[in-house]
Amino acid sequence: MVDINKFDSLTSTEKEFAELYLSGDETYAGNALACYRKVFGCNTKRDNLKAMALLARKDIQEYIVFLDCPKESESIEARIMRRKITEKLMKIGDSCANMDVVDRRGFKTSPASLRSVSVNAYRLVAEINGIKKNADEDGESAGGGSKGITFNVIVPSSASEVKVEQEAES
Repeated sequence: MVDINKFDSLTSTEKEFAELYLSGDETYAGNALACYRKVFGCNTKRDNLKAMALLARKDIQEYIVFLDCPKESESIEARIMRRKITEKLMKIGDSCANMDVVDRRGFKTSPASLRSVSVNAYRLVAEINGIKKNADEDGESAGGGSKGITFNVIVPSSASEVKVEQEAES
């Protein structure tokens, strides 16, 4: 167990830099240069070098590890990437779950394909973050063991059939 008083030597801006680097939004998470410029309020040619030097400091790295409570075998970069991927997948899942689908002619089509994308995005978030055990690890996979996202797209056989169906409904 790490004592929180160990990090009293860090300045408030250094702590803010580490916190923003670890858990900022997609602009800042994992982007040392953006975090450095935001926290220290500067914009010079040497900012990237200064940001990398700050991130390489042992006390900053220990503070980031302390904040994140990581898995033992996971590096800081892997944790940041996991957070970025999780955030992106959540945005995809949220937007696809509530989107109305209209084809290029303006006809409303089945939202099933986007709902499928949404469900798969949420499933991947759960797997990435260890919330749900992967079925392949349990040996319960009936689908031949393939991994990835399956997109189910429903496409009408022809545009004239869609128009006839819509006219019949009117």
